[in-house]
Amino acid sequence: MDVYFSESDQNRYFLVNHIIFGISIPLHVIALSCLLRETPPFQSGIRNYLLMIQGLLFIFDLYLSVLLQPVFLFQMLCSYCIGPLCSRSLDLPPNIIISVPWVLVSSLGSSSIICCFYRQQAIAPASSRFKIRQRFIPLVNIALFALFTTEPISFMLIPYDRASAEHLIDSSEYNLGWIRQRGTYVIMSQELILTSVLCLTGVIIVTGSSLFVAFFAHMFYVLQTESGKSAATVRKIRKSVYKMIAQVAYFLDRKCMSPLQLIIPLLFMSLPIFAIFLAPVCNCLSFGDSILMILFLDFANIFRGYECFCINARSSFNRTQFDTSHNYSCILQSHYVADSISQISKEVFADRTLTMHQ
Repeated sequence: MDVYFSESDQNRYFLVNHIIFGISIPLHVIALSCLLRETPPFQSGIRNYLLMIQGLLFIFDLYLSVLLQPVFLFQMLCSYCIGPLCSRSLDLPPNIIISVPWVLVSSLGSSSIICCFYRQQAIAPASSRFKIRQRFIPLVNIALFALFTTEPISFMLIPYDRASAEHLIDSSEYNLGWIRQRGTYVIMSQELILTSVLCLTGVIIVTGSSLFVAFFAHMFYVLQTESGKSAATVRKIRKSVYKMIAQVAYFLDRKCMSPLQLIIPLLFMSLPIFAIFLAPVCNCLSFGDSILMILFLDFANIFRGYECFCINARSSFNRTQFDTSHNYSCILQSHYVADSISQISKEVFADRTLTMHQ
């Protein structure tokens, strides 16, 4: 079965990709501005995690849409790129430059889970069996980061044999000789070790998604059973956690849009990545479907950029009056976890202050 991606289709694909990039960049700038300038003092701990997530999103967008500009042929275990880094004059190792997006996505996933872990630890009471001592938290963060990034980094460092790649192209049942004229390319053989790597990637994605669910489930459990906080505070925190899970934007009032946080990362990142890496194993994803999965990942960055740190006038920053321009900018902004986390932290902070005064 021949597989061919025409130059006209390729140009349309990159046009869509560049439009998405043009939309996401201003949102990244808004997000970073809010995180750096508008974060209240009691949010300084979570801000570092959110800055890391936002920085990785920006680097991923820039690398994929400008520097690399790849076309991934996942079912054929092949890809090529036409960006500046793929210039034949640079002669960079193709397996490294094309594997960098995998490393960035893995780092983004681990950073997001670490951020949720931070929030879960902040809510968990000191008596909880899941409360980890402060000195061990960096070790857990390192373990979570290594869980996601060790495999892609190791895979990236495997020596790449160009002669074997030429042989694989010539002997491919998909008639892939046309990619030689497109740019720098990488092709892998259907070996057992490669299949094992792809299956392991699926296991890691499922594990990461399960950790998300587990962290949020424990938050609900703590809110349901803990008696140290007032009923009103527990209701407000529970409402914020609901927002983090639903990931659907709605108007809280006419002043600002409230971000809701979990379904979009799962739908637009975990599921497409899982499908992409599973496709060569089960032969269940066509070439067109793989292109569609990549566009889903691009749209995920728009949603994440769109959600970049919403300044909630009442609960997050304790401001009661906003001018018209600030209200308008608030509608344009939100962030992956920040608004809901800000609301949770503010309510916890207020509850602790009230307890101290009492």
